[in-house]
Amino acid sequence: MTVYYLDASAWVKRYFEEEGSDLVNGLFLQRCLLASAGLGYVETAAAIARQGAARQRNHRNYADLAATLDDDWQHLIRLESTGKTALRAVALTRTHKLRGADAVHLAVALDLYDEIESKVELIFVSADRELIDAAIASRLEVKSLIP
Repeated sequence: MTVYYLDASAWVKRYFEEEGSDLVNGLFLQRCLLASAGLGYVETAAAIARQGAARQRNHRNYADLAATLDDDWQHLIRLESTGKTALRAVALTRTHKLRGADAVHLAVALDLYDEIESKVELIFVSADRELIDAAIASRLEVKSLIP
């Protein structure tokens, strides 16, 4: 069994046609076990709102994307950060010079990995080069969406 952790840079590809969208859509369509942090949900919602406005999408199309996101969130393994996760994220920022949100995503994924390590395979999915490098350095299996 495999769990795919989606950071926001990967998850947003579900709603906008970009490099890597086929892979992300395939994970959803195949009903793979997908996980993300609450932060990823917020970041993806913000990206939909911002890209929707930038691309001047009509209100109905935006509402459809937002509803799809909300439905998708209900089917993901929803992970939240704890005080321990925050400490881990701070350490990751210092070690890998990550942005704050990226460090939280990696810390949450590492917490999940610690819980399921011997039972389930975890694959970290991202389209962020620095975060991918840090995940690899942290010994996670990674699926890069960078061409």
